[in-house]
Amino acid sequence: MTLQQQQEKLAAELRAAREARAWYKFLESHREVFPCEANLDMARRYFNGDELSLEDLELAYTNPAFRNSLALRTESDERFEICKQILALIGGSESAKKVVSDKFRFKSTEELRNDLAELQEKKKLAGLSKDELKAAATPARPGRQQLPDTVTKAWITHMATPAELKDVIHRFGIVAVNEVLRNG
Repeated sequence: MTLQQQQEKLAAELRAAREARAWYKFLESHREVFPCEANLDMARRYFNGDELSLEDLELAYTNPAFRNSLALRTESDERFEICKQILALIGGSESAKKVVSDKFRFKSTEELRNDLAELQEKKKLAGLSKDELKAAATPARPGRQQLPDTVTKAWITHMATPAELKDVIHRFGIVAVNEVLRNG
């Protein structure tokens, strides 16, 4: 394989990754669109082979012709998927699942979404260590921002001057700095 072929292959892989990221972000904000290959192919045909971006997909979704060409979920489809995910998360015996599923019909789709998000959060917290739980339970100070990507373990341990490190701790908090040191 020549250098040019390798570069073309890499460029195609990067484009595919950018398109996939844009498509999944689009699907996150538009739950009514089925996440299937047919819809992705329809979007690619709509853009006539041009690279998909989130901004272009959002703009195209305002066009009724594009929206009507996509396979959309009905509310009952979405409710079914949410209920299925909730039952998978709660586990337990079939009789316990039956008791929970009987309550589904009295809840709106939004309430079911909230229940699912709550169960997913509980499952996530159940897998955390004691230190991670403490960090999650500690309320963030108002005005504190997330650490920039440039603040890495290597930067903190090898390149940062004491004054720079003090400034980062003051701006972002010692908990955030310790988290970077722990997790790399």
